[in-house]
Amino acid sequence: MSLKTRREIAFWFMLLVGIGIMLIQFYRYATNTLSYTTAEMIMNVIAVAFMIFPRFILNMAEKVITKKNEN
Repeated sequence: MSLKTRREIAFWFMLLVGIGIMLIQFYRYATNTLSYTTAEMIMNVIAVAFMIFPRFILNMAEKVITKKNEN
């Protein structure tokens, strides 16, 4: 499997995870079981980041991994 294919799979996986988290949060809001805590806010920020910036997150993770491998 080529590197390009793996990146595309990771992109779509992160996008779907973000959408899934937001759907769960929306369902909890609609059924009035969503608690307004810091943890819920962090989950929303993570979901939005996964949906809007998946390539940026993948690039940062790749830089961290390659930096660790060099040391």
